[in-house]
Amino acid sequence: MNFAALLIFSFAAAFYFLPALIASSRGTKHSGSIMAINLLFGWTILGWFAALIWACTEKIEEPEVAEEIDGPPRATAGEQITAFFAKAKKQLATPVAVPQRQAPRGKFSDKDGAASFNREVGRWHN
Repeated sequence: MNFAALLIFSFAAAFYFLPALIASSRGTKHSGSIMAINLLFGWTILGWFAALIWACTEKIEEPEVAEEIDGPPRATAGEQITAFFAKAKKQLATPVAVPQRQAPRGKFSDKDGAASFNREVGRWHN
């Protein structure tokens, strides 16, 4: 592939993805959706123009500015870590009720296999 063909291909690709590039550079909220429409339906002239119009007319998403909140100062990282471990220690010190397991129903035999206990009937058999 020679340089001229590569240059032509690069300009064609940039022109094809022009709606997605505009949406991304403007910082629109739906720039990913515009890219998908451009990619999937841009080969139809109608899809390309729809993506271009959407990219140019969508309102730009402005970043939210955090307001200063009056109140007590926030805890430092060291204080938050200390509080986390204190809470974890308190939770670990609290005993947890463990439910008792019930033996499964059916037949069980002792270690040497001489007798078996039928739990359903409730007695030993030789």
